[in-house]
Amino acid sequence: MKEILYNPDKLNEKDITETVIRTKALIINKEYIYLAKEGTVYHFPGGHLEQNETLQECLKREVLEETGIELEENDIKEPFLKIIYQNKDWPLKGKNRKCEIYYYEIETQKHLDNTKTKYTEHEKEECFTIEKVPLNKSIQILKENIPNNPKNEVIAPDMIIAIKELESIKLKNSEHYKLLSDLVKDIEKEQITRILDAGSGKTSLSILLNLFPNAQIDGVVFYNDTRKINSIKENVSNNRYTLIEKDICKDKLNKSYNLVLAHLLLGEATKWGNTVEELTDKLLSIQSAYFIIFDIKEDPTIDSKKLEKRFQQDFVILKKEEIVKENPQEYDDFIARTYVAYLLKRLDEKTEN
Repeated sequence: MKEILYNPDKLNEKDITETVIRTKALIINKEYIYLAKEGTVYHFPGGHLEQNETLQECLKREVLEETGIELEENDIKEPFLKIIYQNKDWPLKGKNRKCEIYYYEIETQKHLDNTKTKYTEHEKEECFTIEKVPLNKSIQILKENIPNNPKNEVIAPDMIIAIKELESIKLKNSEHYKLLSDLVKDIEKEQITRILDAGSGKTSLSILLNLFPNAQIDGVVFYNDTRKINSIKENVSNNRYTLIEKDICKDKLNKSYNLVLAHLLLGEATKWGNTVEELTDKLLSIQSAYFIIFDIKEDPTIDSKKLEKRFQQDFVILKKEEIVKENPQEYDDFIARTYVAYLLKRLDEKTEN
């Protein structure tokens, strides 16, 4: 669990005169998140811990009162984030309050049930509601709402931190992240400053931005691949990448890179009127010291033996890793069960490292 402390007055534990504990629920329903709203202030469903309550009991009670959703014991995991405030002379002069806020992820397909909610008089006065918003737009919604109420200047940044932390945890637990992070763990990441994400998507781009904090990234997608383009624009917010529409087979890239990632690219060759062999040759002609080729082992369009033979013409295969998908994915002519990835290093010593 990540822990964040705000202690502007540098109070010690002995300075604290009262402690308040709250629980907050990030309720995720497929691609949506439930946000509570009082007047012009957003917050996550949740509230204060009552006497003799456990954190889990508090969370269950507050979620039921505010959303009508009844949580089971197995719906509640350990909190993923704890934010602590230690404030002098708050809420009154002579009082020093410590506030601990525990954030939980709740994944559910249950719907809001207003017949089970139990709003306080204050919540009724403030026209308390629960809004179901797209998770990938939630941060934007919170940012745009900040000017509407001074309270948002305190509450919204913490909510954004919680959403980003949850996204980071999910990313690092993904099969893609585990495989790619294992491949590059021995590479000097400080030396990787220019990356090409060939066949870019929101997953590969997010992973590269996370693994290589000093790198500028060119994300290349095929012309008019609106699904990927829109997905990246909606889900990835970072000034370290540039999105480029290009067919690598037909349009030469004149830039050089330290690392090129082809993430599920070769399997899309025929979709855009190319062959796997042609796309592989064009890809490997790009100036870069390192390449990662990541694809699906069961894809019948990719001949792994022929592919490895092609790699060995100009590269050393430093690593080959496989990981079995937790949930097999069905395509038109095969079922994807295994990801396979190669880390290549160019034999040409003149290439920049």
